[in-house]
Amino acid sequence: MSTSNGLARRQLGFPSKRMRRLWFAWVRQFIPGFIRRALRKRIANSREQLIRFGLNLKIASIERELGLASGTITGNRKLVIAQRKSELLVHFIESGSSELSLASGITARDAIAKIRSGAISRIILIARSHGEFGYFDLPHVFKSVRKHLSWIGIWLDRFVQVTKRTDRPIDRLESIRIVQANEPLIDFLGAGELPFAMPECMPSHLWAEPKRRSALLLNNCYYYYEVLASALRARGWDVHTASFEPPDSPSRKFFWNKEEIVYDADPVAHRRKVAEFFSSAAERFGAIQLYGQFQMSCFRENWSLGDNQKAPWDFLELRRRGIVIGYTPSGCLDGARQSAIRSVSGDMCASCVWESQPSVCSDDLNGRWAQQLELMCDWVGLENDYAVDERTGPRYVRRPVVTGLDPSIWKPDLVIPDKFKIDRKPGEIIVYHAFGNSSLRQSNGKDVKGSGSILAAVERLQGEGVPVKLFYATDIPTTEVRFYQAQADIVVDQLRYGRLGSNAREALMLGKPLVARIEASQVDREEPLDTMATVPAASANEATVYEVLRRLAGDAEMRRKMGMQSREYALKWHSAEVCAARFERIVDRARAGLPVDIDEHPHV
Repeated sequence: MSTSNGLARRQLGFPSKRMRRLWFAWVRQFIPGFIRRALRKRIANSREQLIRFGLNLKIASIERELGLASGTITGNRKLVIAQRKSELLVHFIESGSSELSLASGITARDAIAKIRSGAISRIILIARSHGEFGYFDLPHVFKSVRKHLSWIGIWLDRFVQVTKRTDRPIDRLESIRIVQANEPLIDFLGAGELPFAMPECMPSHLWAEPKRRSALLLNNCYYYYEVLASALRARGWDVHTASFEPPDSPSRKFFWNKEEIVYDADPVAHRRKVAEFFSSAAERFGAIQLYGQFQMSCFRENWSLGDNQKAPWDFLELRRRGIVIGYTPSGCLDGARQSAIRSVSGDMCASCVWESQPSVCSDDLNGRWAQQLELMCDWVGLENDYAVDERTGPRYVRRPVVTGLDPSIWKPDLVIPDKFKIDRKPGEIIVYHAFGNSSLRQSNGKDVKGSGSILAAVERLQGEGVPVKLFYATDIPTTEVRFYQAQADIVVDQLRYGRLGSNAREALMLGKPLVARIEASQVDREEPLDTMATVPAASANEATVYEVLRRLAGDAEMRRKMGMQSREYALKWHSAEVCAARFERIVDRARAGLPVDIDEHPHV
């Protein structure tokens, strides 16, 4: 019977007795483990829910304490987190917000790991309060997060955004505008970019205001920044000069080489040095004066060179801190379109080697840089240069500010070391003319300063028996130039541009008769620019330089009177003390939100 019953069960598909025993044994082993795991998961979910509920209650309490609307924090679905030194910055973003597509940061796991290791010791919330962004330190939240790191890490991992989601490339100028419209979010907008890619080197997010009378003069600007720094220190300022120029750069002969050099031949070590320098500068100085076209960043990776579209993230951070940013243009192509300079200078561009090199000078290149200066700078000093295009408006100062000279260094009775003495015959008249980097700036008949006309005029005078000798200076170190200028009887500057260069300023302070083309008109003003209209120079161009030199060479008394007038003019407009006082007033006006051209507003 049992045999037939077993056969019947097998025929009906029932398992054998042996199989049933194995199956029940497996079930007896499986069920307790399954139950244990289910219970653990249920407990874990309940615990996570309790922690999340408790954290939300704490955040809701903080919202009330800070005066934020209910749900400002807890009601949002996405957040970005970033690190700065030992601070974890948190910003909640509404789903669908434009901010969401542009912001990014670190992952939740990275944040938890850094909290666990002690690298992060503070949580700072960035949230809107009464329509404006505010910064809120959250010590209670940090304490809760640290207590439940693993669970909160899992929770955060679900809705932390770590990558930008823009559907199109954003150029530099647009990036700058976006940051300026959302300055408190710069850590998230600049995540992954220098210097934000090195959070351990960043200055603290919660900062104290730097001293108002403090300035960093950045990059090599001949000797001007060193002279200005000395004069500002005499007025009680904390001033530092620095550059990123390699110590062995061939350009160093044009600088005084007294600044701090922030440089390392190893790229990785160099970036770290620069980041550490930037961090200290951001916390120490209330004003930064920059020199160098396209170099608006401590990091070369952020310079506006070629097709690079990276924003100057470090300088945007400086602006966010309220540090006054000034800029000193390096010449006619620095912030003015070529077509505009061509118009006001009488087509000087036709004599320039850069005219047909759009990678150096063009309307598009110069114009975009001018827009960046307009967006980034609190003030730009034109130093008597032409006010055209974007060079007009409340951010631009027309008259001299940075181009100061120390009257005790450039003085009429300068003692000449023997090694710098010019060989001259008795009664010989020395005509001095200078053209730095002439090998690069003269080519195929292009002669932007009119140097060929000066040489031709001197040779013609010599042929007529006039005892003149041309001293043509090029690539002489700036520390030595004044010793040659001081021996000149006549100094000739540029004959085409119509404004003053460094050679002219130095000659004026040394009390030398100056020959140059002088153009005092202003494009947008009826009256001439007084600092150009009153230059005590013999105005000349290429067609008239021979006659002017001939007249001066034959009239010693005229040369003497012109020399006295030169010194008086230079002391009034270009002495270091005067320029430092003007710099101070301009920075104060910029900080107060006033138009900075102090000569346009003398009674304000």
